[in-house]
Order: sequence, then C-alpha cells, then structure tokens
Amino acid sequence: MKTPKYLFLSSILFIASQVAHGQDNIWTGNIDNDFNTAGNWSLNELPSGAQPSRIEASGANVTMSAASPTLLHHLFVGGIGTAPILNINQNLSINTAGSRTLYVGNAANDTDGVVNHTAGTMSANRLFISAIGTSVAGTSNRAGTYNFSGGAINSTGTMLIGQYSADTGVLNLAGSGTVTVGGITRMNRFGGNATLTVTGGGLTIGFNGGLTLNENGSAGSSIINATIDGTGFSTINVLGDVQFNKSDSTINRTEFYLALGSGYEHTPSTVYTIISSTGDFSGLGVFGNVFDGQEITVDGNLFRANYLSGDTGSDFTITAIPEPAVASLLAGVLVTLLVAVSRRR
Repeated sequence: MKTPKYLFLSSILFIASQVAHGQDNIWTGNIDNDFNTAGNWSLNELPSGAQPSRIEASGANVTMSAASPTLLHHLFVGGIGTAPILNINQNLSINTAGSRTLYVGNAANDTDGVVNHTAGTMSANRLFISAIGTSVAGTSNRAGTYNFSGGAINSTGTMLIGQYSADTGVLNLAGSGTVTVGGITRMNRFGGNATLTVTGGGLTIGFNGGLTLNENGSAGSSIINATIDGTGFSTINVLGDVQFNKSDSTINRTEFYLALGSGYEHTPSTVYTIISSTGDFSGLGVFGNVFDGQEITVDGNLFRANYLSGDTGSDFTITAIPEPAVASLLAGVLVTLLVAVSRRR
C-alpha cells in the first residue's frame, strides 16, 4: 500500500518540528529589536519552555513590547564582542521548576552580557550573573551585569554572582522595587569577582537562604557598595547566616565601601543598617577592610562601622557621627556651660 503524498509530507514536517524543538532558539534580530517578535528568533517562534533561548549576537539591544508569552526554559544573555543587552520592562517569566535560570554573561568563555531591568517582574528558579559552566585554568573571562531600578526580581532558588576565576559578576540595585531570593545567595564561589551595589532607600531586599561572600576563600573578591542618599538606605535583609570567607582561609577577600548620593544630609546619631541577618556573621565574621568600630570619612562626613550580634541575629551598621572639630566645639561649649553653672552656685 502506497503512503499518500500528503501523509508523507506531514510526517516530514512533524519530524522537522521535533528536531527544531530540540535546538536552542537563538536571537537573530532579523526584523526589529522586539523580544516579542517571532521572526527575530532562529526557530521563528517566541521563546518558550520547549528549548533554551539565547541572546548572544554582538551589540544586540533587545526590548520587550509585552510580557513574555509563556514560561521560558533557560534564557542566556551574553556573547562575544559587544555585550548584548536585554531590557526588561515587562513581566519575564522563566519556569521556576527544574532549575530554570536567567544567565547573564552566558555559559561559554569570553562572553559578556547586560540586563537593564526597569519594570515588571523577572521570575526564575535561579539568577546567575557570570556564574555558570566551568573555568579552565582561570580563563573563563565571563562578565555579566544586572542593573535593577524598578519592578521585582523573584528568584525562588539560588543566586550566584561572579562564580569562577576570571569571571566578573555585578548586581546594581537602585530605584524602587523588590528583590527576593528564596535560596542561598553566593558571591565569588570559586575565585570570581562579585560586586553588589545598593543605592538609596527605595528597595526591599530579601536574601532568604543566607548570604555567602567568598565561599571557598579563594582568589577573587566579594565587594558590597552602599550608597546612602536623600532617601536613606535599603537594608540587605538576610534570612540565615552571612558568611565572610566560608573556608578556614586567613585571607579575607571581602570588602565594603560607603558612598553618599544626591540629597544626603549628615545627621549625627543616624544609624543605617547595611546588612541585617537573622543568623550569625560566620567565617571570618567581618569585611576584610572594615573592622568593628572603625571610623570612615566620606566627602568630609564621618561615620562609624559596627558589627552587632545578639539573640535575634546580627547587623552591620553605619552610624553618622560628628566631625572631630564639631565634637571638640560641642565639648568646649559643654565645659563652658558647666563652669558657668558652678560659678553661679
């Protein structure tokens, strides 16, 4: 019995479709810059849960005209050459089951990627910023930057920043919105360079699985930058322990830097809580460049750093204090008043 021609053709098309769905869906930008245009993708269909999707073309600048239509599989943003950019201003939904991940900086060596997140919710099981794959003798050279200024990040699993040697991961948090990580947040797990910068007081930050800076005490660094401005500062809330160099290494490669932004006014005795943890400050227990009680001068303003621990957890705080000259002046005024009062008696 001969197979009808239409049945033969439909079988070929079905097989072809199955092969296609086994391939990655790669950004081409053949039509425009819109993430939601099917013709901009190599499979001529929008990213979905059927296959990983990759934005890796050098210089690509991808925008979203609408929310992602379905739950995505893995989404990679990173390529060789000029770093491709994904602009998130709508809901971007990646399947939260099966360790589905948004990768910024991609998995291959020598790749760069940037995400600018200004609105909408980015939901995924994991957020990896220059933090996946393996390093070959410290030559992975990945760089990923995630700039957040509005909306929400909802990572139900882990977040990794700057994983392997020669990798650089940067997470910049500013503006307003919510950042929630359900699992552990790791900065520099195996010798990478990780930077977390928090600016202003408009954010709600929750690392609900603990925070580890320099997990193995290896080369590389974990840096936290705090910028206090006219809106104050958004505390990094940690559910669990904060580990400064998790291993027994005596070399502390964690660093903290303070800056002042627009609208800041120096008011002595004002306390800014940089990190608030329900657990302990473990490992080496402090930033490598800041000891308990250290005074820090920024733009002529004086602050004192303190590590506090108690039954309810541990805090790292910065307190505004008077300048030495002002303190001396106040002390002199107080002495004068005391002398005057004693003479009257």
